[in-house]
Amino acid sequence: MLVSTAMSFILISNLKMSSKFLLWIIGFLSILCFNARSSIDGNFLLLLVYLHYMLIMNKRVKSSVKVKLFWSILVFFIICYIFIFQFGLGGRLLDIGLFDENSSQVRLNAWELFRYYDIDKFLYGHTFEENMAIRFSTGLYRLENFWLGYMLSCGLIFLLIYTILYYFVFKYFLRNYNLFNKLFVSMAFLLIASTNNSLDGDFLYLFYFLLLSIVFDPLIFDKLVDKKYYSNR
Repeated sequence: MLVSTAMSFILISNLKMSSKFLLWIIGFLSILCFNARSSIDGNFLLLLVYLHYMLIMNKRVKSSVKVKLFWSILVFFIICYIFIFQFGLGGRLLDIGLFDENSSQVRLNAWELFRYYDIDKFLYGHTFEENMAIRFSTGLYRLENFWLGYMLSCGLIFLLIYTILYYFVFKYFLRNYNLFNKLFVSMAFLLIASTNNSLDGDFLYLFYFLLLSIVFDPLIFDKLVDKKYYSNR
């Protein structure tokens, strides 16, 4: 979760294209070492979204930058192929595939909750004992979805309020980003977070996202990487 969050900010940063993709590749290789298939799939999907925007949607990108981007992509796939098929990184993905009953099936089974209980049963949340009873009665011994975790513990009403608060917090910390970058890092964070229970159990991940939003803020980041800025101090 932490590595994936950093990877999304690296992609939309003002770093040189070569430095940006080198750092992103290191992050992706780390994800392969974790053997976290949801993060592997999620980050690869996010890369495709970013490339589609840069190469097709964004008309302001110079042709020379697009050429560099093409070669960066080619190098990326070559490196990933070598590390996956020659060094065995991401072996769990190759051995088991994209779907299995021990991991992916758990994420799908979580939504089976609504086959046994009506939505109004989750309006106001449950005590810990009630929460555990609901999970065990439906065979959900663990939840890999922080949305459902919040709903079970705090209720649907609180979840809606919490989502609105998320929006305003993200909006404030990303106020200096352009529209695509705002949407990209926000959706990247929520996409990866929705495949696990990270936000349901720890504030660290949200804090890390907000910290990176400050570090990579265009008005701050340009000063940090500008040597002239330091030479004039």
